[in-house]
Amino acid sequence: MARPRKPQSDSRSERLNLRLLPDERAAIEARAAALGLPPSVYARNRALGGKHVTVARRVADPSMVLAINRIGVNLNQMVRAINGGAGYAPPALNETLERINSLLDRLQE
Repeated sequence: MARPRKPQSDSRSERLNLRLLPDERAAIEARAAALGLPPSVYARNRALGGKHVTVARRVADPSMVLAINRIGVNLNQMVRAINGGAGYAPPALNETLERINSLLDRLQE
């Protein structure tokens, strides 16, 4: 399903082309990326006096991401085996899942 059309009053139909030095363009793109915005939105807001709030982003620890991925792979294999009738649920499965969920909740704080 396609995105609904914007009202004509909200449509940005006008263009303004700028010539920039490579380092100027890189600076705009870097600042926009830091805010999670496309460069054109960032430049438009800055040109029109808009203010941006810089949000400190937490960077995920690569070793933590790898560990969580491995846990997910193991859980997926266990659930597939259980659902396929090849086994039964280990007695500690619910407790393990609760511990994993609480750890994931703490990571998202």
